[in-house]
Amino acid sequence: MSLAGEVLAEWQARLQLRSLGDAGDGSFVVDEFDGDGDIVPSVSFPHHDLFEAIDEYNARWLVMLDPETAAVAGLGLSMSRAMGAREIELLGSLLSGDYTFTDHRAVGWPALSRAEMLEATSANADTRTRWLTTELYASSHTALVAQGGFWTPSAGSWYEVDAGIFVTLVQGNQLVRTEVFTADQLEPALRRFDELTT
Repeated sequence: MSLAGEVLAEWQARLQLRSLGDAGDGSFVVDEFDGDGDIVPSVSFPHHDLFEAIDEYNARWLVMLDPETAAVAGLGLSMSRAMGAREIELLGSLLSGDYTFTDHRAVGWPALSRAEMLEATSANADTRTRWLTTELYASSHTALVAQGGFWTPSAGSWYEVDAGIFVTLVQGNQLVRTEVFTADQLEPALRRFDELTT
């Protein structure tokens, strides 16, 4: 997939991840904008370091959130990163003992327990993924994030992942529940967010 000249993610006109040049010799750039719309010094990554660029974007995104929101959203981001990197031990530490995963997409995973989630993640050890957040709703213990992402089956090749909406429930410093919706299921996702928040 060629990513040349594309804006991969934006956040409230304050943060942007974009590609420059050709896929073979281009780069990825993370731009942050101040209150006047001027760019804070950009950070560039070579074309083979897309995941590092995404990690930089996500780290800057979290700093822009208020502390309470960042704590909840950060857990979900840590989970998606651990899953994408197939870091099973880290993923296990983020999930509560009674954690459940529910997929509301027509074609998706079945309902999974904590043990089943860890097993399913281990089974996909040959691929790596990273996610970029484009929209967020959050309370003190729930978050709804709209994300797009990329996955790689081998070094140097990249494929875009279908965007999705993730609703998470947090208790303390662990995730208790994750529910996944397609990008066009925002209304039912928001209803579920409201149900878990009240």
